[in-house]
Amino acid sequence: MKNSLRMVLVAAITVAVTVPVVAIASERFTDVPDTNIFHDDISWLADTGVTKGCNPPDNDEFCPKEAVTREQMAAFMRRFADYLETQGTASNADTLDGLHAGELSRAEGAHQIFLFDTTDQLIEVDFFEIDIPVAGSLITNLALNCESKQGTIDTRWDVDVTIDGQQVTGEGIALYFNHSEIAGRVFASGSAAYVTPITAGTHDIGFRAQRSETGNGSLDCDVNETAVFLATG
Repeated sequence: MKNSLRMVLVAAITVAVTVPVVAIASERFTDVPDTNIFHDDISWLADTGVTKGCNPPDNDEFCPKEAVTREQMAAFMRRFADYLETQGTASNADTLDGLHAGELSRAEGAHQIFLFDTTDQLIEVDFFEIDIPVAGSLITNLALNCESKQGTIDTRWDVDVTIDGQQVTGEGIALYFNHSEIAGRVFASGSAAYVTPITAGTHDIGFRAQRSETGNGSLDCDVNETAVFLATG
């Protein structure tokens, strides 16, 4: 159901340090060929010990299209912090606006069922808040699993991430339903991930869903949204 934040998180963590990425000649993971645009980033992530692989005990696959759970994200962040300590960069982070290295990464999220009603043209939700200690990068991931009401006809909803009520630039989620001749409900799902520069302060993370002008139908949507902050200063 979900395309994930896994490869976006890899790229963002790589940006967070000044260590150059070097391509590895031999393939570390069988599912990450040279043609993968994140190949060098993933190789670097494996060499630093941040990722172990996704199919123990062999761990010869990275599962680049699989979703990252919050517990997996915690493991990534912990191993990344351990790596920084071995590089002697974690102590330098202590001086960043007086914050300890452990304070320079944050993760928040929310999960809720929403009704996208046919009487609504635009739905805007401030889902949760995240406190950003210093300027850096925010990785947001939005995933929806929706079930249409019976009788939905030619209906499309476009859903995007918002930060402080402003739509984040990028490819959003399109949910399209047309099953007027089907007796029952139909499911559709989608996900989108973004990396966005973010300033210090408290920010509202949410989403906006816009229905096409044509069509008739309502959706019950299971919405899961997460935000991960990384200091890049």
